[in-house]
Amino acid sequence: MKLRTASLIIISLLAAIVWRVELELHGWAGLDWISYFHWAIPVGTIMFIGWLIFVVPIPSIIRRVAFMLATAAVGVVWFLVVEFALYYHFNGGPSAFVQLLSVGEASYRIYMNLIYAVVPLTPLLFAGLLIIFGVKTKSTRLLWAILTYIMACPISIGILAALHHQGGADAIHTIKSGVIIPFLIMGLGILIPESTAGQSRGPAGAGESAPPECSALGQLRLMKSDDLKRQYGDEYPAAVVLDGVRIPLSREGRFSRSYNSKEREIGTAVSRFMDGSASITAPELEREWPTWGEDERLDFCQSCSWLHGQPDYSDMLRFIMLNGTSDNWSGIAMSVASELPLAEAFDMLFRALDSTDIGRRSNLTQAIAITKHPEAEATLRRQLDAAWAHGTLWDNAKFINWVAFDATTCIAHLIELGAAAADFDERVRRLSQHACPHNRDSCRNFLSRHYSWLK
Repeated sequence: MKLRTASLIIISLLAAIVWRVELELHGWAGLDWISYFHWAIPVGTIMFIGWLIFVVPIPSIIRRVAFMLATAAVGVVWFLVVEFALYYHFNGGPSAFVQLLSVGEASYRIYMNLIYAVVPLTPLLFAGLLIIFGVKTKSTRLLWAILTYIMACPISIGILAALHHQGGADAIHTIKSGVIIPFLIMGLGILIPESTAGQSRGPAGAGESAPPECSALGQLRLMKSDDLKRQYGDEYPAAVVLDGVRIPLSREGRFSRSYNSKEREIGTAVSRFMDGSASITAPELEREWPTWGEDERLDFCQSCSWLHGQPDYSDMLRFIMLNGTSDNWSGIAMSVASELPLAEAFDMLFRALDSTDIGRRSNLTQAIAITKHPEAEATLRRQLDAAWAHGTLWDNAKFINWVAFDATTCIAHLIELGAAAADFDERVRRLSQHACPHNRDSCRNFLSRHYSWLK
């Protein structure tokens, strides 16, 4: 069970427990519970908003705080509407007759049945609030949220009946007992889109392979056979020639071909979308994605840039950013930056960055730099500070220290965004003296054009 789902269930149950404890302290008997203010309501609301702070995909801190304040304000107003609807729905006896006389029969019937509109409107209202702040939820999530709210009462009545709960099994006791509360909170939590479908793999360490890199951004047309043979040699696809070295085909996957030479310790991968030997549409991707293993998903993400120009490619990128892992995001980061609208691309990449381990962020920071979003420089400066404070920054590694590599590329992208190279002079000097030879090389490769002393 994912952490966010488990935490939502926990706060939903805690809110119900707080409600019930408060009610029991005041006394169960009678209708006194209707007449006093329930502190469990703001307590439960605060717990839910606290959960939202960590899961709602709004990158800007200012916008996120504004969303929380708006949620609280709308919640207060909506609470008054719900209280009004419940009062007219459950009221009976002489006081109900007084209501009827005071508002008239037509209005009274509307008010008495208002709760039937309030129930499905609650998740719709919250979904609208999310949309206002740029968080789009899938229609399937909205449908599940509405169904949860509609079914919360009958399910709660069933639970009360099964438990032979005191007071009986009816609508008003679903509220009084608190049994309905977890369903109402989880019904809203369903609306928050998930940013991952799995956990991050963790930072690459000594001896591990590099984080997945995105291929050069795709072309508008497929490469012809003659072009491929000119680029990779006459034996392509059975073998390729790199720097005069023939490298045989070592693996052919659905989306790419891999070529490796153990003797020369070199290799490359070629996207099959490049020559048209592979194809896919957005509906096919969404249907097949759950059945793929992580290797096939990575194969697609590292090969799909050649789908640039296909009308539904943007939809594929959105799907992967919503349902993929940090390795998947890394593979498509540059495509996201170049294919999607500026604000949407930055928001997606920002959320991905926040959910990716330090040491696996280089593609994401490069993509954020490509967007040239107004918040890009501030975001990369924070990432550089985070990498610089990481405990393994100066460790040696068999291949490369990926945390130090993150710091190096982050500086390069900050300078590309217009930051002064002098701002990072001291840090670059330290990186150029890193214990790992490959880190010293990468520092020189990425930054020598900005620092004359780094040759």
